[in-house]
Amino acid sequence: EISGTKYYGFAQGFRGPNFISVSLDLDGLIKEIEIIHTGDTGDYVADVIDWMEDLYGLDDVDGQEDTFSGVTATGNSVLAVSDAAIKYHQDGGIGYSTRDVYANAFDSFAKITFYRHYAHASIDEYIIYDDSDNELGTGFVHEIDGVQYFMIIDQNEEIISIVGGLPLEDYDNLIGSDLSEVSTGDDTDTDAFIQAVADLAANGSRIDDDVLFRRQTIYDGDDVVGTAYYGSAQGFRGQNLIKVTLDTSGIITNIDVLHSNDTPGYLSDAVDYMEDLYGLDDVDGQEDTFSGVSATGASILDVTDAAIQYFHAEEGE
Repeated sequence: EISGTKYYGFAQGFRGPNFISVSLDLDGLIKEIEIIHTGDTGDYVADVIDWMEDLYGLDDVDGQEDTFSGVTATGNSVLAVSDAAIKYHQDGGIGYSTRDVYANAFDSFAKITFYRHYAHASIDEYIIYDDSDNELGTGFVHEIDGVQYFMIIDQNEEIISIVGGLPLEDYDNLIGSDLSEVSTGDDTDTDAFIQAVADLAANGSRIDDDVLFRRQTIYDGDDVVGTAYYGSAQGFRGQNLIKVTLDTSGIITNIDVLHSNDTPGYLSDAVDYMEDLYGLDDVDGQEDTFSGVSATGASILDVTDAAIQYFHAEEGE
């Protein structure tokens, strides 16, 4: 039985965007708020977490700024996402019911859980389950000019639904297609969304890890030559999206910073310095490699270390 809706959103905090979820009951009253990710100061965040419970039971957060006196930046991010969730609920969504999108794709489903936000493409990924907690498929969501677009794929990564306010008849030919074979280009916003999702699928299988989220086997012809790991970690101005490639022995062969809001000059230095990690199979004690660009460097080291640890735990000898 449905008891409410959970909304996920980003809003500016003190040190970058904060990722927040807001749960509303069927009447649109706030049931729960979670700060899923933030780079804000720990003590201030702890205060906000305590005080935001004062918002529970409300269906309007206008004028609630004093709730977060002394921690206004973090508090304002909570209020911004809460306000957006309430208004979205009161407006009844944008032209359709989100639940109906998934109900039309699957005969039955029990729950949808948030998996990952891809900042570089502004896409959210959700996992869809049946009432026995079996995974049915994956939903990708992107907002274009105030309208949410959905692409839903099944367990075999075949497209079963594309929705954008109304069904997109121009893309009916893609239904049933293997996502890895889709190539729409980026001539229109919808083309770009579909292509971005296809590119994510090309990044390989999903990983259940705090830092890593996908891995991709690398081939040279028919020969496996390594594995690429995709992950995100806190940089200076938010999460950095990073790809780390290891050879079949677990040695670093390449690192790419795919998305970052860090200061360009410092980011450029970090990209130069990270080549010093190539050829290593362990990055413990490598913090000095990024002297002067420690925040960006730490994000690179975090994802690289997670990739190496995952390799040895799941794939190494």
